[in-house]
Amino acid sequence: MKSLSRILFLQLIVLVLFTACGDPEDPDDQLDLFTVTVDENPHVPGHMISYSSGENISTFCFAPSMSKDGEEDGLWMAETELTYALWKEVYDWATTQGYSMYYNAQAGSNTSFPHTHPVTRVDWYDAVVWCNAYTEYYNIHNGDLPDYDFVYTINGEHVKDADPNNTSFSAMTPDYNAHGFRLPTNSEWYGAARYPATPDDYASGAGGSVENQTATEKVAWLKTNSNGETHPVKGKTKNQLNLYDMSGNVSEIVFDRLDQYLGDYNNRGGAYNSNFEELAVGESHPIAQHTSSISQGFRIARTIGDDNHSGFEINNGGGTNTFEAGHGTGYCTMNSDTSFLTKAMIGDYNTLLQGGYLQLDIFSENLQVDKSVNGGYAGEGTWVGAWPIATDEATLPPGIEYLENPPLISAHIDFDAYEFPWEGVNGFIASEITLFSVELEDDIYTIHIEAIGTDHQLNENVVFKVFYEGTINSIIAGQDF
Repeated sequence: MKSLSRILFLQLIVLVLFTACGDPEDPDDQLDLFTVTVDENPHVPGHMISYSSGENISTFCFAPSMSKDGEEDGLWMAETELTYALWKEVYDWATTQGYSMYYNAQAGSNTSFPHTHPVTRVDWYDAVVWCNAYTEYYNIHNGDLPDYDFVYTINGEHVKDADPNNTSFSAMTPDYNAHGFRLPTNSEWYGAARYPATPDDYASGAGGSVENQTATEKVAWLKTNSNGETHPVKGKTKNQLNLYDMSGNVSEIVFDRLDQYLGDYNNRGGAYNSNFEELAVGESHPIAQHTSSISQGFRIARTIGDDNHSGFEINNGGGTNTFEAGHGTGYCTMNSDTSFLTKAMIGDYNTLLQGGYLQLDIFSENLQVDKSVNGGYAGEGTWVGAWPIATDEATLPPGIEYLENPPLISAHIDFDAYEFPWEGVNGFIASEITLFSVELEDDIYTIHIEAIGTDHQLNENVVFKVFYEGTINSIIAGQDF
């Protein structure tokens, strides 16, 4: 199964490289065609996609999220704030194609700064139109790769004019099923900034609250360490999703309103001239749509979709649409809460890209895996997750000393499977794993887990215990992009 997946992945790379050789029918063939590559990445959740257009590369990381209809979902979130270099590459092309954006955009906080600084002096309108321009720019120069639909349209036509006096903007409805480039929503940005369970008063990726100067300055440029100016992207430590500068450097425009009744839009993350508290992942800052400054930029995103570069295979279980998890008995405890565990599965979700990384999930009651949503969970029940677990096998290996390289442990008590595990109610994330053992005899697994971590409902450290004994079925799923 893994060999087949790796062959498919190699075929993908060969296809991508082949399509980068040029298109004689391309009306603008003086530009190199985009090459699109997927990078092997050992970090959670373990997927990255890069678009190369001449000298500039835009890289996106997989970020779990909640979709607009409340179901599990995910998106591609740009690894960095949009650089002036990429802004200008697309801007120069777009203005020859009927697009209109603010011409005074610049690199960072000083007009003499290198183009590796984030673009600034752009507003919400500019960001929306630039995303459409990047989508069209990609479609024209992507060779035989699938085109992406525009996210921002008015009466069926994609938006090209960023004039704030363009009254037709009120009729614009974003299409989040389209796979073109776009701004992240407020909730998507928030989820990616605090993944998997960063408290609201921390900077993104920090090991302490924003009041902890050492922890905050490790991940962010702000008033105390920036020397009063922006810096090139990727200059600080990335967060758990491999995203840089989610706090600090420049504040980032998101698409939707902070308060739909007041009409304010917002930016998030704080900037190089911000105080500590403004960098907290829970903070939002109201802005008007036409607001621009030398401390505001944006980060782009893409909705994940099937672009004919993905695979989905089930290596156990029956039926065409659902896959039943293994059966057993067990329990998990946290504080005074105890839930009984009845089902378990091991998911090799990264087979096409990584091979040997597994995720163990243990549930109670009505769990099924629904193939139509690419491995999403259906039903309700307690959820316990341990991921990623490094192994070259497709099943959970017994007898491994997991404490030598402990996996990430997260959990929910009375967990609704249509919510992601970073939601606050009864959530748990381990800071120290003291026991993780796996035994196997006659297809029956015996699993013990003990950990110490934060209960995000009580905001205090607790002891968390898991015991499970029973079968564990396996699922292999390639991630669409």
